[in-house]
Amino acid sequence: MADDGSLLFVPPAVGVRVPGDALEKGIVAVRHTGTIKGFGVFASTHMGKGTWVGDYVGVVLTQQEFLEAYPRAEDAQYVLGVNDNYNIDAVDPARSSFCRFINHALWGTPGCNVYIDVVKRKRQRTKDVHLYTSRAVQPGEELCFDYGPQYAWKGPLISNDEAGVYGPGNIPETKAEGLGSET
Repeated sequence: MADDGSLLFVPPAVGVRVPGDALEKGIVAVRHTGTIKGFGVFASTHMGKGTWVGDYVGVVLTQQEFLEAYPRAEDAQYVLGVNDNYNIDAVDPARSSFCRFINHALWGTPGCNVYIDVVKRKRQRTKDVHLYTSRAVQPGEELCFDYGPQYAWKGPLISNDEAGVYGPGNIPETKAEGLGSET
């Protein structure tokens, strides 16, 4: 138990460190959300709009490899679909970055404060997936991005402070417009 009486959760180790990311700089921390969402990433200090959070790192899977590894798509808890044939599987903490703990919020809601920028490299099957703040983020605020229109939970809707931060149970009426670097 922590000094303030709250339960203390120790975040799982993350194997891949990206030099200069927000975790290394100490401007974010991974901690338990205190909700069904589990762990999340929280701002430790004020973060201005456009601050680089980090890179989504993991094992690159083609769509065929993804379907073979995850016959039930709902089991792919840490897979980020970058495009129709490029996925990043961050299920293995030893081969992923802390960005695997950034939770979902619908694009356009106050809780959605991170966006994805995909940069294609010259080598085929290599893309850098950078995450940036889409607006100013206050200390203690959880960082969230829109997982996209294919993301839907089965069950009741759970909202965190009515800020558009949704956890398991979410099948939104309005589908997100998608991911991108629009600010």
